[in-house]
Amino acid sequence: MRKQRTLSFPLFLVIALSFLESILIIAGMLPPVFSYSPGNLLFALATAAVIIHTSVSRADETLKESLINGATLGFTTASIICASGLIGKEYFAKPVLGISAPTPESRFAMLLLIILENTFLSAILSATAAWLTKRLRRPSPQ
Repeated sequence: MRKQRTLSFPLFLVIALSFLESILIIAGMLPPVFSYSPGNLLFALATAAVIIHTSVSRADETLKESLINGATLGFTTASIICASGLIGKEYFAKPVLGISAPTPESRFAMLLLIILENTFLSAILSATAAWLTKRLRRPSPQ
């Protein structure tokens, strides 16, 4: 019987990274996310590293579980960034995302698209890392 593992620590890491990036943008220490500055890219790489490490360390799970784990981490990251984008724009007059929308409906559509594509790409990244780990891991000699 396989030991049940949770996503508690990886979720904590992606939540902390997302909040830290948002706080630094609202404080004016980083430019908006879509400016793709070196600081923003480091946060994106750190988040990708958490997703990859999680899927490599759990390579014994099925690809479906890897997809779900990656989607969960990606959805969490994108949701926090989008929520802080709304909060930063409305309460602090700071563009966290760096995108503009002429109407509330188009803003909702853009935020929904950002969340969906981040969820999808994180799931694919996680499943690819798990699949490569399974393919490259040599069986132990007995």
